[in-house]
Amino acid sequence: MPLLYAHIGAGLLGILVGLGAIFAPKLGRVHRRCGRAFVWVVVFIATSGCVLLADPAFGSIGLLFFSDKTGLGEVLQSAKYFEVMFLWLTFATLYVTLTGPRVWTRIRASNDGRMTSNWLDWALALAAVPMSVMFLVIGIIDLTHGERFGVEFIFFSLALDAFVLFDIVTFVIRPSVRRFPWWIVHMVKMLLAFDTLVYAVYLRHFLQLPKFLQLHFFVLYLAIPMIGICLWIHRRRLMTGPVQ
Repeated sequence: MPLLYAHIGAGLLGILVGLGAIFAPKLGRVHRRCGRAFVWVVVFIATSGCVLLADPAFGSIGLLFFSDKTGLGEVLQSAKYFEVMFLWLTFATLYVTLTGPRVWTRIRASNDGRMTSNWLDWALALAAVPMSVMFLVIGIIDLTHGERFGVEFIFFSLALDAFVLFDIVTFVIRPSVRRFPWWIVHMVKMLLAFDTLVYAVYLRHFLQLPKFLQLHFFVLYLAIPMIGICLWIHRRRLMTGPVQ
């Protein structure tokens, strides 16, 4: 299946360009180019992933949506239908990836020193609310039944809820551009996008490994963005110049 191979290749490419954006000097040309490439790669991953998940020949999600023998209750059984977790990772990753760079777009559009927003920002936030609530319910149901992905659903849902609530508050109150460290919002969103991308690779390719190897990979999965945060803070102290 060519689309599947392209989807997998894009995931690996996203990790590589994501690492480039993490470790490159911030505000530099390499960082900006890797960041833009990461956004477009994630958009392709999300689009191709939804197409694959909706294909009855590929996964159970397609069977759920196109079969008369199953209903919405079946969707809530995420442990039974492994692809539900990938569907949630797709939506969560896409939101933080699209809204992370828009922090700078909203700042550049400001004419009065206060944060701006437009219809695209509102559309992304309002679309994320029902999806996040639905998957939070899935996580609670899975956790109460002892299923495997309950904690992950709840964690990513609460994280996305926090981002969406924060974004909507900034749309309404329009805080100052200068008095708030907006680079932290951008950094946390993009690192979460990178984490979810790595986690998707982990689920698909490393979940069947022995537990001690799974632990080592999970430590690496957490260590890479933490190192990136440290380098980001260190290099930012050395930088001068306007926000890009």
